[in-house]
Amino acid sequence: MQQLLLTLLLCLPLALAENLNFRSPSTNHPGLEIPRPAAHLTKRSTPTVTPLQFTHGVASGDPYDTSVILWTRAVPASVDSTKHLYRGASASARVCVAWEISATEDFMNVVDGGETETSGEVDYTVKVEAKGLQPFTTYWYRFRACGAPGGEVSEVGRTKTIPAEDDEVPGGLRFAVYSCANYAEGYFNAYGNVARKDSVDYVLHLGDYIYEMPLPIILKERIPKPYKETIQLRDYRLRIATYRTDEDLLLNHKLFPWIPVWDDHEVANNGYTGGSTASQFWMYLEWTSWEQRMHYGIRAYFEWMPIRQVQADDSLRIWRTFKFGKLASLIMLDTRYYSRDAGSENAATIAAEHRSILGAPQEKWLYGELSDSRARNATWNILGQQIQFSNLNETAVPWSKDAPLYYDGWAGYRANRRRVLEKVVEYGVENLVVLTGDYHTLWTADLTWGGDEGGRGGGYEPVGGNGSLGIELAVTSVTSSCGYGALSYDDAHTVAANLVADNAELKWAEGYYRGYFELTLTPENLSAQYFSIPDILTRNSDELKVARWESEAGSNRLKRPFPNPTVGALQGEINDWAMPGGRGLRKKR
Repeated sequence: MQQLLLTLLLCLPLALAENLNFRSPSTNHPGLEIPRPAAHLTKRSTPTVTPLQFTHGVASGDPYDTSVILWTRAVPASVDSTKHLYRGASASARVCVAWEISATEDFMNVVDGGETETSGEVDYTVKVEAKGLQPFTTYWYRFRACGAPGGEVSEVGRTKTIPAEDDEVPGGLRFAVYSCANYAEGYFNAYGNVARKDSVDYVLHLGDYIYEMPLPIILKERIPKPYKETIQLRDYRLRIATYRTDEDLLLNHKLFPWIPVWDDHEVANNGYTGGSTASQFWMYLEWTSWEQRMHYGIRAYFEWMPIRQVQADDSLRIWRTFKFGKLASLIMLDTRYYSRDAGSENAATIAAEHRSILGAPQEKWLYGELSDSRARNATWNILGQQIQFSNLNETAVPWSKDAPLYYDGWAGYRANRRRVLEKVVEYGVENLVVLTGDYHTLWTADLTWGGDEGGRGGGYEPVGGNGSLGIELAVTSVTSSCGYGALSYDDAHTVAANLVADNAELKWAEGYYRGYFELTLTPENLSAQYFSIPDILTRNSDELKVARWESEAGSNRLKRPFPNPTVGALQGEINDWAMPGGRGLRKKR
């Protein structure tokens, strides 16, 4: 009966559900808005009912306790789906797309649905918010051409809401954590393995979902489109669409709700608010300003990713919080395009108090979110962000011999990093976990002041971990080349070992393999299971379970004694003092 009633309701001339992709990510940037035709301002307009082709699967993301974002691309059968830039009256002609979400896989218990519209103005993408859902519950969803219940139906996707803000979560949560997937450098086996194992509840992506440059080409069958630097809106749309032909990425999107943020390559290498030094030549050739290019990249990202415009009147805002019951607060940051100052390696510049990687509004918001999490007694406080937070001595890395710190990370914004740690101490934030991507290597570290103590003294004791303020878990790339350079396994291991030797807070490092990790949270414990992919040059399901790291709730440090990873360099094997009972002798390189 419930299914019949909903079917009847969908046949009535109700107001259309909003396709969120017609919004601008920022009303301060009207060039990103898609204005409705004048007729829509005076009377209700009915979008055209036409056969559709669902060209790039389905996806869901940004789950709340009672709602989730659903995504697809629905191109009229008469339209060339590969153009990605549509002009003239035909581009603004709206077509009708129906959708539904069900508590059962057979769609006999539909809980929300309706009709929406899309057009060539938004590359025929569809993004709707399914509402009225139950917390921490699995749902199935699909799209179809309006008026065509017997055909033109998308694949069925699966998604899951998060626990309600005040709920206890005794059974815990599971996340897959990814970063940096370059289509041209290999197959996305890391995405597919998690989907085939069906081992997590949610996916966290820490940035570099796409790469804007056409090189390097490792596999001739994975040449990215367009074969050029992405500059224009069509370029970014086509590049993301090319990535969405990877079967494992499609499968992962289909099965799990994503919570992503961007890093730099979603627009341009080493980008920041005001530009990208790596991209001036290409923009000059195509008569495109940096502001135009950044807006094109971000416009395409919002169209194609299942994320919310959290606060549409704030400048290109992607930073947002997810409250997983009393178990965890997940705070997703933008350390790249919101308000990041230009990079520098000048000592006086990087130490300047005014320099920011977050921008004043985001920084103030972050402190409010940390305070709120502390007030509601959330066990785990997780920062999902892009770049290295620990102040690690980097001189062991071949290309960093003259740069002791990684200045593209938080080390290049010392005052901002210090202020964050000061608030962690001031608010009494426990169980801080920083998740880091960007670098194409993996490591685990205790979080210390690391030179940002501002005169108060670090007080970190590396043997037992006393004085640690939390932990940092870095994920390597899905396919992008090693952050240490194009090295053999032995050479990469040597670099990792020297990094560990030079940094007491660094407990493990590995750079040769691509991969991901699965993060499990319970009220008592955090564990991160690291997986390495031995072969990304063919599509396969092979992976190595290489390390498991844990942190006990209330300890604010990685658990001792350290585990024994099967790859990479372990602090306990490099420095004798690192293990309980060690002799305090530093091993020579």
